[in-house]
Amino acid sequence: MKNVVIFDFDGTIADAIPLFREVYSEIAENRGLPQMDEQTYLELRKGSIKDVVKWVGIRSWQLPFVANEGRKIFAKKSAQVKLFDGIPELIQRLYKDSWDIYVLSLNSEQTIKKVLKRHGISDFMIILRRPPILGKSSSIKKLVRKNKYQKSNVWMVGDELRDVEAGKKAGVKTISVSWGLQDKDALKAKNPDFLVDKVSELSKILV
Repeated sequence: MKNVVIFDFDGTIADAIPLFREVYSEIAENRGLPQMDEQTYLELRKGSIKDVVKWVGIRSWQLPFVANEGRKIFAKKSAQVKLFDGIPELIQRLYKDSWDIYVLSLNSEQTIKKVLKRHGISDFMIILRRPPILGKSSSIKKLVRKNKYQKSNVWMVGDELRDVEAGKKAGVKTISVSWGLQDKDALKAKNPDFLVDKVSELSKILV
């Protein structure tokens, strides 16, 4: 049976959180939104995307416009983004072992491809079409159905609560990584199949 892994991008394979915070700070200044200090950031890490939107103080209909603005700023500064240590080697190993490897992210395909190419692994991964903000599960279901994958052989790897939720809703296995956007205890409370603290631990599960 074909083994399949779907990676989130920002905070999972790419060390993008510092840039995310920088981008938000710029948007906040442009739009008159609240600035995020360190204590607020640590508190928001424990909640969901809905908690973040509520704290920012924007309406749901405004979210796509703010997200699009963020993607544009992020793209201009994407040269700052590096992959976490061990990720390129893991991707190369999975590719060598004939895994199907995907990226499912709210970031832009062009930006993701540029970062992956800079690290020499863009040819090993397929970037899926950007899903709605809370629509990753439908993307996973569509991928599984289209390729006739066995759900028991499909892994969703991410750093956010919504990644766990999407994987579970789609009926695939889930791995949460604690080095990204969301708090480890918050992730643990969502009961992913695995919760890892290091890329080496992720490698042991997949490889």
